[in-house]
Amino acid sequence: AEYGVTNFLADPTIEVRTDSGATLVASGDDWGDETNAADILVTAASLGAFALPVGSTDAVVMVSLPKGIYTLNVVDKNGGTGRALIEVYRLP
Repeated sequence: AEYGVTNFLADPTIEVRTDSGATLVASGDDWGDETNAADILVTAASLGAFALPVGSTDAVVMVSLPKGIYTLNVVDKNGGTGRALIEVYRLP
């Protein structure tokens, strides 16, 4: 809501899949519960990404991928419907 998205997903999860969607490459749920949460904060700040509120249900995946085509799926963990704002960054 803070960034103008209305009717947003209450508790999103994100999946990174191969271009065919058949193979799950990585997934993320509540960013603060991720094993690399500290790295996510530092990296997001270094890229100028918006700050992630502590305790939020924002889903984040930070992963190194070989060149290729990937599919991102964002769904509500509890089956709800709504919109999601997705940002993708290429790290230097």
